Amino acid sequence: MFGVDATEAGVGADAALTFMKHDLAGMRSAARKHMWTGDAGTARWTAEQIEVELPRGKRTFSLSQLIDKDHDRYTVRAWHWSRPVADSVAYAAMKSGTLPEPTQLADAAPTDPELEDAVHAAFASHAGYVAALSTRADAFSFGSAGETMQGEKVKQAFQRMNAEFSLHDGVRVEQVGTDLAWAVANVDFKNKAGTETFRVLAVFVHEGGAWKIALGHWSNGFPIRGAP
Repeated sequence: MFGVDATEAGVGADAALTFMKHDLAGMRSAARKHMWTGDAGTARWTAEQIEVELPRGKRTFSLSQLIDKDHDRYTVRAWHWSRPVADSVAYAAMKSGTLPEPTQLADAAPTDPELEDAVHAAFASHAGYVAALSTRADAFSFGSAGETMQGEKVKQAFQRMNAEFSLHDGVRVEQVGTDLAWAVANVDFKNKAGTETFRVLAVFVHEGGAWKIALGHWSNGFPIRGAP
């Protein structure tokens, strides 16, 4: 799971609580602005925009999760908590060399070699990621600047990007059920402005004989000079 800061990458409930206590210190109020959901079998992915009033002012957070029902109990399997950053601010930080380097991720492979190959192919190139995107109606994507895309518009938006993707380090993959999995990776995004490394959570569903991305969440890690 990922928290707001570039150093916040961990596993388990304790990590999530630690990240949120840090990111929401002094919270005065919180209100959900928007929410999107999708489901496959007993599992559901959710994406939310939440406005939080902190001592330093109001901030918008993006939260995505994969939640699975197991023996009548709902469990959060994967979680990404971030704050949007305007592209101009992120590019300025990148050019000045102050954009934080995300915590390095180690490989954690699933037992299904087809799933492992599909995840690596999706994160290894722009064409691979576009090919892996599902066009199902409840597919969803958070962009690093807070953009929201749903359904076939996700694939259309990524097709228009003039950029190249590559894996920055390892990939952690976990299969939740026969037709469901999640993966996290640090992905290098290179365009004419330069190269940024994004933290990415993706929920994969097996449909039409292939593993496809039903939920994607891209973010920059804080602190970022110029971002509120």
